[in-house]
Amino acid sequence: MFGNKDRPSDPTPTPPQSAPARRNPKADEITAYLGPDVSIEGTLRFDQSVLIEGRVKGQIHSENGVLVIGEKAEVEAEIHAGCVTVRGRVEGTITATERVHLQNEGTLIGELTTPSLQMDEKVTFDGSCSMPRKGEASKKKSSGHSKNSAQSIVDAVESAGV
Repeated sequence: MFGNKDRPSDPTPTPPQSAPARRNPKADEITAYLGPDVSIEGTLRFDQSVLIEGRVKGQIHSENGVLVIGEKAEVEAEIHAGCVTVRGRVEGTITATERVHLQNEGTLIGELTTPSLQMDEKVTFDGSCSMPRKGEASKKKSSGHSKNSAQSIVDAVESAGV
């Protein structure tokens, strides 16, 4: 009607479809999942990201990866990763090169070393925290009572004939 027969119904051309943008798996995708029925004793190594919902006892290592300890997870480990999020229970040490987020209802009992820490309101944290600047090594204070210094004193006393 009114001479619109030859016109397309939608005169706006559609732009060409581009490939979907690739997302950074470190930022928002989990590349490995250990479910609630999984129990590991030993060393877990990964490169990208892991969500743990089960039990892990031992060591967890990643150069720059993302580790998420799920709500039901129970972890007793020495942890080294880029970013660590704790929603469940962790006993041990966490060393993160980028950041640690202790989320609501999460529990950490042990030592924590990270340049950036975020802690929600209902977190349980019983331990110590060291926050070196990003890229710096943690500088632990020595109590002066280590086995090596104690042995040095014993050796000195024995060599003096006391």
